[in-house]
Amino acid sequence: MRTIVSLLLLIAAAPAWAEWTQIGKTADGVVYVDTATTRKNSGHLSIWSLVNLKARGPDGEMSRRYLEEYDCKERRSKVLSRSTHSEPMAEGKVLSSYDRKSGWTYVPPNTATDYTLNFLCAPK
Repeated sequence: MRTIVSLLLLIAAAPAWAEWTQIGKTADGVVYVDTATTRKNSGHLSIWSLVNLKARGPDGEMSRRYLEEYDCKERRSKVLSRSTHSEPMAEGKVLSSYDRKSGWTYVPPNTATDYTLNFLCAPK
């Protein structure tokens, strides 16, 4: 039982361990990714990203953290996990969260998702 509780606490603290790299700015805020979380699965890429908002969002959030999967060839993405936080950099109180896959959506230009897709899919 202690092992399970310890593991859950480590998972909950993961945002504090992330090494966020700024990759762009949108009209709403600053976009970051944690490059250590990049994974390849069935030809798609996934990564944790974070948006620090310039002003509080509709639910009082100052940051939003996402785990998204990207299809570089088709320029589309889907959300695997999302949480909103009362403070910048995914700190403070978790205001909302969900862990479920959304459907594929095409990535609109000049959005946080666009910056993340371009970062992940750029030729290395």
